[in-house]
Amino acid sequence: MRAKKPSTRPRKLSPKAITRMIALASHATIGVAVGLGFAFIATRSEVFGIRRALATLDPSGFRAFDFAVTSALAFGIVATITGIALTFGEDD
Repeated sequence: MRAKKPSTRPRKLSPKAITRMIALASHATIGVAVGLGFAFIATRSEVFGIRRALATLDPSGFRAFDFAVTSALAFGIVATITGIALTFGEDD
């Protein structure tokens, strides 16, 4: 008796799974946009003191660009986790 060959066709995703993936991608995109907006406002305003703190650091160290990337990444991750909680909570 021959062994059955596995199918080489890609598995189709359900419309519900596609909708969830799009929702998670949009949450991540919005989180990155909010993070970049926060970094822009925080580094341009003297109220927060971030510009002064970044200026006192070593020139080869943490810069405003690194602050912006870190903020965008952090906001994006948190927004994605929030999107996961909201997306899976809708079914209940």
